[in-house]
Amino acid sequence: MKKDSVIIHGERLVLKEFERVIDSCRSRTWTKQTWTPKSALVYKSGVVQQYVGQDYDPNEARLDENAWEHDHCEICAWTLDKREEGNTGYIDTNDNWLCTECYSQFIEE
Repeated sequence: MKKDSVIIHGERLVLKEFERVIDSCRSRTWTKQTWTPKSALVYKSGVVQQYVGQDYDPNEARLDENAWEHDHCEICAWTLDKREEGNTGYIDTNDNWLCTECYSQFIEE
Protein backbone atom coordinates (compact mmCIF):
# COMPACT_ATOMS: atom_id res chain seq x y z
CA MET A 1 0.00 0.00 0.00
CA LYS A 2 1.36 3.41 -0.99
CA LYS A 3 1.87 5.99 1.77
CA ASP A 4 -0.07 9.27 1.61
CA SER A 5 2.34 11.16 3.87
CA VAL A 6 5.65 10.91 5.71
CA ILE A 7 7.15 12.64 8.73
CA ILE A 8 10.16 14.83 7.89
CA HIS A 9 11.83 16.84 10.69
CA GLY A 10 8.81 16.17 12.90
CA GLU A 11 6.32 17.57 10.36
CA ARG A 12 3.85 15.63 8.22
CA LEU A 13 4.54 15.99 4.50
CA VAL A 14 1.57 15.15 2.22
CA LEU A 15 3.29 13.32 -0.64
CA LYS A 16 0.79 14.34 -3.33
CA GLU A 17 1.81 17.98 -2.84
CA PHE A 18 5.49 17.16 -3.44
CA GLU A 19 5.37 14.50 -6.20
CA ARG A 20 6.72 16.77 -8.94
CA VAL A 21 9.72 18.04 -6.97
CA ILE A 22 10.49 14.55 -5.65
CA ASP A 23 10.47 13.14 -9.20
CA SER A 24 12.73 15.98 -10.36
CA CYS A 25 15.16 15.32 -7.50
CA ARG A 26 15.25 11.59 -8.28
CA SER A 27 16.52 12.38 -11.78
CA ARG A 28 19.62 14.18 -10.48
CA THR A 29 22.93 13.05 -9.03
CA TRP A 30 23.47 14.02 -5.38
CA THR A 31 26.70 14.16 -3.37
CA LYS A 32 26.83 14.21 0.42
CA GLN A 33 28.53 17.36 1.66
CA THR A 34 28.89 19.60 4.69
CA TRP A 35 27.16 22.93 4.12
CA THR A 36 29.42 26.00 4.36
CA PRO A 37 28.72 29.73 3.93
CA LYS A 38 29.24 31.07 0.41
CA SER A 39 30.07 34.36 -1.22
CA ALA A 40 27.22 36.81 -1.66
CA LEU A 41 26.58 40.34 -2.82
CA VAL A 42 25.26 42.55 -0.04
CA TYR A 43 23.42 45.53 -1.48
CA LYS A 44 22.99 48.87 0.25
CA SER A 45 19.25 48.16 0.34
CA GLY A 46 19.94 45.12 2.56
CA VAL A 47 19.24 42.53 -0.13
CA VAL A 48 21.67 39.60 -0.13
CA GLN A 49 22.19 37.69 -3.40
CA GLN A 50 24.33 34.60 -3.79
CA TYR A 51 27.44 35.45 -5.78
CA VAL A 52 28.08 33.13 -8.71
CA GLY A 53 30.41 35.33 -10.73
CA GLN A 54 27.88 37.85 -12.01
CA ASP A 55 28.83 41.47 -12.67
CA TYR A 56 27.82 44.02 -10.05
CA ASP A 57 28.23 47.71 -9.32
CA PRO A 58 30.63 48.14 -6.36
CA ASN A 59 28.88 51.43 -5.61
CA GLU A 60 25.66 49.50 -4.97
CA ALA A 61 26.90 46.23 -3.47
CA ARG A 62 29.86 44.70 -1.70
CA LEU A 63 31.13 41.16 -2.08
CA ASP A 64 31.20 39.26 1.22
CA GLU A 65 32.79 35.78 1.21
CA ASN A 66 30.52 34.42 3.96
CA ALA A 67 27.29 36.36 3.57
CA TRP A 68 25.25 33.51 2.01
CA GLU A 69 24.27 31.99 5.33
CA HIS A 70 21.91 29.17 4.41
CA ASP A 71 20.23 27.13 1.70
CA HIS A 72 16.96 25.19 1.74
CA CYS A 73 16.12 21.58 0.97
CA GLU A 74 14.50 21.35 -2.46
CA ILE A 75 11.75 19.10 -1.09
CA CYS A 76 10.84 20.16 2.44
CA ALA A 77 12.53 23.60 2.67
CA TRP A 78 14.55 22.58 5.76
CA THR A 79 17.29 25.12 6.41
CA LEU A 80 20.82 23.92 5.79
CA ASP A 81 23.30 26.18 7.53
CA LYS A 82 26.27 26.12 9.88
CA ARG A 83 24.30 24.76 12.85
CA GLU A 84 25.46 21.29 13.86
CA GLU A 85 22.05 19.70 13.16
CA GLY A 86 21.64 21.45 9.82
CA ASN A 87 25.08 21.39 8.28
CA THR A 88 25.11 18.14 6.30
CA GLY A 89 23.07 17.42 3.22
CA TYR A 90 23.26 16.43 -0.42
CA ILE A 91 24.12 18.82 -3.24
CA ASP A 92 23.59 18.46 -6.99
CA THR A 93 25.64 19.96 -9.82
CA ASN A 94 23.47 23.11 -9.87
CA ASP A 95 24.09 23.90 -6.18
CA ASN A 96 20.63 22.69 -5.08
CA TRP A 97 20.40 20.98 -1.69
CA LEU A 98 18.50 18.13 -0.08
CA CYS A 99 18.42 17.55 3.67
CA THR A 100 19.54 14.13 4.89
CA GLU A 101 15.98 13.11 5.84
CA CYS A 102 14.53 13.82 2.39
CA TYR A 103 17.50 12.15 0.71
CA SER A 104 17.10 8.95 2.72
CA GLN A 105 13.29 8.98 2.43
CA PHE A 106 12.93 9.77 -1.29
CA ILE A 107 16.21 9.33 -3.16
CA GLU A 108 18.00 6.49 -1.41
CA GLU A 109 14.91 4.26 -1.07
